[in-house]
Amino acid sequence: MLSNDEWWAAIDRLAETRGLTPSALARQAGLDATSFNKSKRRSIDGRPRWPSTESVAKVLSATGTSMEDFLGITRPLSVKVSLPLATGAHLTDARQFGSDGPVTGPGSVSLDIKIDASSFGTYALEVGNERQFAPRYAEGDILLLTPDTSARPGERVLAVLYSDDFIVGTVRRNAPGRVEIAPLDPALPVVRFARKAIRHMARIAWASQ
Repeated sequence: MLSNDEWWAAIDRLAETRGLTPSALARQAGLDATSFNKSKRRSIDGRPRWPSTESVAKVLSATGTSMEDFLGITRPLSVKVSLPLATGAHLTDARQFGSDGPVTGPGSVSLDIKIDASSFGTYALEVGNERQFAPRYAEGDILLLTPDTSARPGERVLAVLYSDDFIVGTVRRNAPGRVEIAPLDPALPVVRFARKAIRHMARIAWASQ
C-alpha cells in the first residue's frame, strides 16, 4: 500500500515523465490547475490530504497510463541506454541536426546514460549556454527528447526552425497550421510559428536536474 507521500510522488513523477508541471497535468486531465499544488497536500492543521480517486482516474485517462504503470513509477526501474547526443550548438546546423534529430554516422557522438525505465527519449541533448534554455535548464544538463509534432498544451518542447534558430518552452496551442510556444523565461512573450517554419519539434521527456 502506498503512503500519502508516495501517492503525491507518483503524480509528480507522472507529470515529469510527460514533460509537464503538476498544474499542467491537472489541466490536461480537466481538473482545476491548483489540484496538485503543494499547498493542497496538507490541511491547515498539517494533516495529510490524499489525492481523490476521481482525480487519479482522470489523470490516468488523460495520459493513457495504466494503474500498474502509475503505481510502478513510484519505484522506477533503472536502465542503461545509449542515445545519439546533440548539443545546443548543433541545433542551428542542418548538417548536424536534421528534421529527425541529431544526424548520425561517422563522427557522431552517443551518450550512455542510466535513467528511469519510465523516461522515454530517442536522443539526448546537452544544454549549453544558449539563452533559450534559461532559466529552467543550466549548462551541462542533459535532456532526453522524443520527436513529437502533436505535443499537447502544457508539454515542454524543443522547436528547431528553418531560420536556423530554436526555442525551448511550453506548448500553448498546437493547431494544424500554427504552433504557439511560451519560452522558458516568463518575461518573454509567447511565440507563434507557422508549422511550415518548424524543421524539427520534440517533446522533452526527461531532464538530468
